[in-house]
Amino acid sequence: MKRLLSFAITLFCFSTNLACQDIEEKVYCCDSAINRGIVDNLPTIRKMDRSQWLKLREDYKTPAYRAFTPEQRHELWKGKFKELKTLPWTKAELEHINEAIKWTEAHPFLWSDRKSTDEELNEMDLFFTKWTIEAEEKLNWNKQVAIALFQTPDRVVDTKGTLDIAKTGSILKPISKAPIEESRD
Repeated sequence: MKRLLSFAITLFCFSTNLACQDIEEKVYCCDSAINRGIVDNLPTIRKMDRSQWLKLREDYKTPAYRAFTPEQRHELWKGKFKELKTLPWTKAELEHINEAIKWTEAHPFLWSDRKSTDEELNEMDLFFTKWTIEAEEKLNWNKQVAIALFQTPDRVVDTKGTLDIAKTGSILKPISKAPIEESRD
C-alpha cells in the first residue's frame, strides 16, 4: 500500500512524458478523440488556470495537465496547496501538510517536462512513504486523505480527503481552434 501512494502520485502528476507517445506528434491521451481535442486546443490549454482546469470533464484533466507548461503545473498545485490550508485542519495536521508542500516546492523536477530520473523518483517515493506512514500513525489519517492531498490537483472539500470530482464538465472539441465547451452529459 505504501508504494501505491507513490505510484499513483508518479503516474498522475509526474508522467507527462510517459503517455502513449509517438514520433511525429506528442500524444497526451491514448483516446484519439480526447487527444485530438487537446492537440487542437493547445493555445487555449496553455492559457488555462486552476479554475478552468477544475471545470474540465474528468477524462480531459490528465491529458490537459500533460499539455500544461511546467509553470502551469506548478501554479495548479500552488492553488491546491492554498485551498488545502483553508480547511479546518488541526495544528498538527497543517504542520504535516506544510512539510509535504515544502518538500514539493524544493523539488522542481515535479513540474518539469523532462522524464524524472530514477534517483528523483526514489527520493519522492521515500519522502511520501515516510510522510504517509507518519500521517497514519500520528494523525490517524487513512490513505484516502494522503492520496487526496498529493495524488491529484483536484479540489479537496474536507479533512476526510473527499475530492470535488465533476460528473460533467467542459470538453475540448477536436476541431482546429475549437473553444472549450460545456458538456451536456
